[in-house]
Amino acid sequence: MVFPSISIGGGNSTTPSFEALTTRVKEEAIKCSKTYKSLFVDYDYLLCSDAFVQADYYIIQGHEDNYRHLTGVATEISAEEFFNKCYDGALTENDFSFEKEGQAEAQTKGAVRDKIRVLPDIKNLFSQNAVVEEEFKQNRIKCAFAAEGCTFTLGFVCQNNSKPMTLLRGKKLNTNQTAALELVIRRPRGAEKFSEIVLGNDSVLKKYSAKVKKMLSEELLKSLLENTDGEEKIWDGSVAGGEQLIEQTRFALLAELVDQGDLSAEVASAKLMMTTEQFVEKMNSSIGV
Repeated sequence: MVFPSISIGGGNSTTPSFEALTTRVKEEAIKCSKTYKSLFVDYDYLLCSDAFVQADYYIIQGHEDNYRHLTGVATEISAEEFFNKCYDGALTENDFSFEKEGQAEAQTKGAVRDKIRVLPDIKNLFSQNAVVEEEFKQNRIKCAFAAEGCTFTLGFVCQNNSKPMTLLRGKKLNTNQTAALELVIRRPRGAEKFSEIVLGNDSVLKKYSAKVKKMLSEELLKSLLENTDGEEKIWDGSVAGGEQLIEQTRFALLAELVDQGDLSAEVASAKLMMTTEQFVEKMNSSIGV
């Protein structure tokens, strides 16, 4: 009688299951690198949410060398070369492994399986249902903030600008510390001003205008001016509410002057960039408001 061979423990790296996993990781890493580039390398993003207390907003500026972290694999080649091989379709099974110092190979494989399963879903990061949590922590993971989609949680570290650093399967945020991701504006990589609303609308943009107006394109500033008429201005008694009321009043005043022909849209947009004190002084001296 011939008995089949049995593998005990971590298994043999040449078993079919291992080959199937490495092949799947390679294929998904290659395919998803296109999504990653179009999402995080081609554009920068400005994010606003009531969950953000440590910062008024966060700017995401991902790079090629951040991609490897989202796959969870180990490599001897550089992180940038790993991405380039993925993007060029040249990645091989020999370019990565599941061997990490201080971590069992089975644990690494499990983590990689989870990451690869949800990696295609990051394209839906800025959906209407996205929520965020500032200072996200889980086990050894520490992030400036994390965003949660339907199937994943994506964590960002902040070094000047924010970078995607960890991808987890499932919803991991603390519901007591989250808030909706209300506003996302993007700019092409290399551009100075943010010009396109990805998530949110003019109303939400006005809510955060005092914090982000210096980074907005002239087109977005004009859009704010054109959609200010007829808004009811209510102060809730808070300092933040007072600042928002001042900003709403400024928008309304400038929009009215543009409509009356007393100011051009370009001049009005420039006045939005001033501090409150500068604005009042300039308006009093030049127009007699």
